[in-house]
Amino acid sequence: MEDLTLDPEDDGSPEPEEVASEDSTSDQRKFILFGVVALLVGLGVGALLMLLLRNGETNNSAVESRATSTVSSTVPTSDSQVLQSTIVPESSIEPTPTNRPNAPRATSPAATSPPATSPPATSPPVTSPPKPVITSFSIPKTVSCAGEQVPYISLSWTTSNASAVSLAIDGPGVYKNYQGGSGSDSVPFSCAGPHTYLLTATGSAGSSSKSVTVTGV
Repeated sequence: MEDLTLDPEDDGSPEPEEVASEDSTSDQRKFILFGVVALLVGLGVGALLMLLLRNGETNNSAVESRATSTVSSTVPTSDSQVLQSTIVPESSIEPTPTNRPNAPRATSPAATSPPATSPPATSPPVTSPPKPVITSFSIPKTVSCAGEQVPYISLSWTTSNASAVSLAIDGPGVYKNYQGGSGSDSVPFSCAGPHTYLLTATGSAGSSSKSVTVTGV
């Protein structure tokens, strides 16, 4: 049988070294647990700060947009004027470039050749007055030379467009001039031979002539 004799100095309590080891292990666990808790708290605080910052930025953006819209809606006036808000009917509001419908682009017209210009109207030609015309010249073709006296012959004429008439006998020289376009006369006839009587009508557009030869019998 084993000897179960107890040492009078052994009271059953753990040794001091064992107690110190257990205290050190407990302290390490507490330190690790505290570190984990602190890390979790730090992460939570960081997440909360990030959320607050984002909310603050969102609120600031909303405030800035409201302030911008308020400033843009105000109309600057002179010192003597008072700002008044006027309700404008929607029908009178001109669409801004952003909400204005796209207007069709104006297309340049196709190049066309210029119309042919007609020549300038010419003034009607100046018509010259008509030439004079001898419409009749009456004179006998034969004259009786049986008597001793010098015979006379009667002649008459009518013209148009003539202002004067001349009579020549057997030559270029003028025997007599007559005013007007119509007339009559009686001239001597020499029985020595035939004679040619030339009647010339003169007007503003020239002259015309007619001759008759008279023979004595």
